[in-house]
Amino acid sequence: MGGASSSHTVHLRVHAPSAGDVVVEWQEPAQGGSPSTLPLQAAAGGFWTGAFIASEGAHYWLRADGGPALVDPSCRDLAMTPDGPRSVVRAAWPVHPQGAPHTEGAVVYELHVKGFGGSYLGCIEHLDHVVASGATVVELMPVHPFDDTDNYWGYMPIVWGAVHRGYAVDAERAAEELATLVSAAHDRGLDVWIDVVFNHTGEGGGEFPALTLRGLDPALHRRHPNGRLVTDSGCGNDVDPSHPYVRELVLEGLDRYADLGVDGFRFDLASLLTRDGGGLVELITAWAEQRGVELVAEA
Repeated sequence: MGGASSSHTVHLRVHAPSAGDVVVEWQEPAQGGSPSTLPLQAAAGGFWTGAFIASEGAHYWLRADGGPALVDPSCRDLAMTPDGPRSVVRAAWPVHPQGAPHTEGAVVYELHVKGFGGSYLGCIEHLDHVVASGATVVELMPVHPFDDTDNYWGYMPIVWGAVHRGYAVDAERAAEELATLVSAAHDRGLDVWIDVVFNHTGEGGGEFPALTLRGLDPALHRRHPNGRLVTDSGCGNDVDPSHPYVRELVLEGLDRYADLGVDGFRFDLASLLTRDGGGLVELITAWAEQRGVELVAEA
């Protein structure tokens, strides 16, 4: 990552239509004292926009109306800290090639990164076993960032477009290490699919603190007529697949994983993404055809 040796301009665009003000705060690596602060500017459509320059590895967070620190839903990296999850400044990763398409039906070997190899890199030494089993696809359980102090499987994502640091040897290079695993699988004739969770966030229901989307715009989640959060996922909050911002974040996350060379995606509780009549699924399908990736739906 290069620590504080390089700086980046971070462009922010978050949806918080009911907020009276939104600010971004950031802390440079190994720097004490008060964080830097920048008010975001109100823009059309309920968005707030702004940009700041910070060193690679700097932590940043948002506050709406002076409330708790919130993660940038579009962040490329996320760190768990004693103060809670924090967005991390990092450069965009380069685009890696997908594997060669298979001409026959897929034989899928599903694995949990930590349980299978301990880390992204640790999984590589076991790939020959996968090949010997007759599998043609490695399917990774979710690699979205999540709080692994109280969750093992990873189905409670905090954001959708970053890579979980807890499976990396070097936490600051989690995306690069995932890309290395994908490339190693391709070298052995294996495709790589990822289990993605876009139907809810890891913020839980109203009894848990807001971490990102729920603290920025309550309308991003489906609700019953009495205002109670819909939880058909069983995880406390189901996002609204008809909302343009939700759709934007889903496609952004898919694009970023495809850029790491990922060949396909298995959608957790995919039926929940059709609660808009199928509009989001149509967008995902069109995107997949353009990117040349496979899609698998869990009912």
